[in-house]
Amino acid sequence: MGGWVGDAGVDLHLLMSLLEEAKSRVAQAVADARDQEYSWAEIADLLGVTRASAWQRYAGRTEKNRTPVED
Repeated sequence: MGGWVGDAGVDLHLLMSLLEEAKSRVAQAVADARDQEYSWAEIADLLGVTRASAWQRYAGRTEKNRTPVED
């Protein structure tokens, strides 16, 4: 199998940056999903965790992570 072999360090840096960015946006996405009337069970399914785990981790953080509604 041929292919371009890039710089593994650059690849690692890029992947870690993407992971951190994704992690920083999850609470916002959960808050937005709640605003759109997704249930905790639906959110948990999307996150790949139990409903209790999703609620425990994000319920207290959804209020401060809401996307402002423009008037």
